[in-house]
Amino acid sequence: MEARCPLTAHCNVFGKQAWWGMLATDPSYRGQGLALGLGAQAILEMNSDFGVKDFMTGVQPGNAASEAVCGRMGLVPGEFAIIGCADPQALANGRMTK
Repeated sequence: MEARCPLTAHCNVFGKQAWWGMLATDPSYRGQGLALGLGAQAILEMNSDFGVKDFMTGVQPGNAASEAVCGRMGLVPGEFAIIGCADPQALANGRMTK
């Protein structure tokens, strides 16, 4: 039986492309490679379970830690900008990322 993406419409928008990201590490655990390990595992499982081969993410310019994690996984800056909308009252600091 072929694995089905629970978000079929989203998985097929651009073929076999998936969003990756939104990892955050508690400051006391930073520097241990947790984001790298979890991120790599998520990418590998999306590939094996759903055949996804292309991944995208959003990193705020200047977020060196996130840029480093993405770079170590082989993700490179692309030509697209990702725009998100959120209720500012739902986000304590008014940002979607740290």
